[in-house]
Amino acid sequence: MDITMEDFNQQFKQIESYIKDPNYQTFAETIRAKKQINAIINYFESDLLYFSKIYNAINIGKVDIEEITSEPIDDLYLHIKRVATELISPPKVIPKFQWPVTTFDVNDSLALMLETIRDTGFTQFPVYDQQEFKGMVTDSGIAMWLSQNVHEDIISLSETTLKDILAVEEDQINYLFISQDMDVYSASGLLTTRHNHNYISALLITEHGDPAEELLGIITVWDVFEN
Repeated sequence: MDITMEDFNQQFKQIESYIKDPNYQTFAETIRAKKQINAIINYFESDLLYFSKIYNAINIGKVDIEEITSEPIDDLYLHIKRVATELISPPKVIPKFQWPVTTFDVNDSLALMLETIRDTGFTQFPVYDQQEFKGMVTDSGIAMWLSQNVHEDIISLSETTLKDILAVEEDQINYLFISQDMDVYSASGLLTTRHNHNYISALLITEHGDPAEELLGIITVWDVFEN
């Protein structure tokens, strides 16, 4: 089937209908207002304003599409269709980031965690006391603990427990628990903002965002970059 401008128009009208708000007069005003509270609109702001410019120029100004964009009509249609889909039905963090999470017990040794860091390349791990979440141990927390104990002649990594490392991580809370129903754009936004003066570097996913629930997945800043 050949793609026409009417196909583009239908996708734009779908976006416009989803975003419209009687409190704002224009599409652009609505976008700029709602991006403050909607991570998906914020992410796609430039795309949405671009589509609006094309729609208005062609349907109101009666300008030929070639005068507005160098993007071929087929590519333009696929572009707006993808944005419309992501905007209206954004992917959730589960199942996108659902995978087994390596966890530790507070009584596990620092040596065991360092071996895991070496073998996996991961540098942030949830730590539990039985089934109770106690905190995250990170490479920066380990470095901080080592710096505080540098005066010791001998440091036993096998005798040092993760409970010891957690003690220096207490003021560096850089994680949040989130619900499995959160969309990936909102989650990405959390990883670029401060929470209690600390930047969030890991999101722990459970069914309702409750630390007492089973851990379903984890999102780090690197996961967002890679995806």
